[in-house]
Amino acid sequence: MGGKIWSEFQCTKDGALLKFSVRNCTEERMEDATELFFDYLLKDEALQKISGVAFSEDARNECKPYLIGLLRQKTNHMVVCVEETTGKIVGASCMALSTKHERDIPTAMLQTNEVKILFKILSGMPDLYNIGKTYTVDKWYSGLGIVVHPDYRGLGVGSALVRSRRHICKELGVPLTTAWMTSLGTQKAAARDGWETPFEIDSREFAKHFNATPSDGIAPTFKVMVAKP
Repeated sequence: MGGKIWSEFQCTKDGALLKFSVRNCTEERMEDATELFFDYLLKDEALQKISGVAFSEDARNECKPYLIGLLRQKTNHMVVCVEETTGKIVGASCMALSTKHERDIPTAMLQTNEVKILFKILSGMPDLYNIGKTYTVDKWYSGLGIVVHPDYRGLGVGSALVRSRRHICKELGVPLTTAWMTSLGTQKAAARDGWETPFEIDSREFAKHFNATPSDGIAPTFKVMVAKP
């Protein structure tokens, strides 16, 4: 598999030594990466649970074309974690190049109530904390999500994907990377990599703010986390 390599690491799983690389996602592997997001982000990520998307097949299917369109924006940067022996994509991270002049998230023609709630949350999150109004930068990378295949969680894949974001910013001259970290795993990985937390909110208060239903099994708090190259 091609694509610039940002890092390589290895670990032991079930007695076998596995080697991984974090690299840019090439066009021919983009479908594999987006399928990973569809299969696991929409079922596991906290905002999907709060909105109810995680628990509705109809809602997830409605989200799929929006998700594919979001991930395939030309100004995005997608990296994948590849298990080198098999070539399998076991994790992925996507960032969007953002500016102070963001466009509104379209909400017309939404069908399921769960997707309507999700889009309401996504549209309202900048009102809780706005990077463009806080930092004196003209552009930055906003995290669109990190996903790891369940069979490869706990092996350092998520941490490697988080670290890649800072490396990408440094090489491409982007002064900042930021993300709403909604899982304990990514929060801990970002903290280990030196990310700062300028904003934090109780996850149940977050749900209440959007008139959504708090969900069990999510992080106690959601954090806006920021890193500089």
